[in-house]
Amino acid sequence: FWKTHLKKPALYFKTPCQVVSWTKPERWLKEFFIVFTDNFLLNYKALADIIFELPFFKLEKAIPFELEPDEVELLTDLYTRILKEYRSDNTDKFDLIASYTHALLIHVRRMYNKYAEIDKSLIAHIHQHDQSLVEEFRVLIRKNIMSGNGENGNRTVKYFASQLATHPNHLNAVVKRLTKKTAIAF
Repeated sequence: FWKTHLKKPALYFKTPCQVVSWTKPERWLKEFFIVFTDNFLLNYKALADIIFELPFFKLEKAIPFELEPDEVELLTDLYTRILKEYRSDNTDKFDLIASYTHALLIHVRRMYNKYAEIDKSLIAHIHQHDQSLVEEFRVLIRKNIMSGNGENGNRTVKYFASQLATHPNHLNAVVKRLTKKTAIAF
């Protein structure tokens, strides 16, 4: 973790397309988590768009954000609604889950922005990570061009993203943010 000792309830995120496991350290610890599949994101493009634009999904490490009691209450309510809907037999349950998750992420983005204002090292870490990703993308493109293999000219953003162990939408968002060009144009 970014911080070794948390004093309050916390929220943290991992980069998309990574599997995470952990051991629950305390009996009293209450935790909630949401795992998105590619299929779910394909079916709910608006949700996918917000997910890949959110800064906390770009980090290589889990950085917990300590929460105030009212924030814990708000997020717990949304998580509870998502879980209740997931366990329901409603045929349209994933539509509502996507809506609740969208609302949850907007609230979390607000909390993140508040946290980022006071933690300058976090912003520096994000910027450094983005710059590294774009540079690795640039190097990979050059290697493919220099290989002289004619079929390399048809490489897709998906291909390059897989080589960089990231999601194509994430790669595109970072490249666009730093270069003002889409990944395919870059």
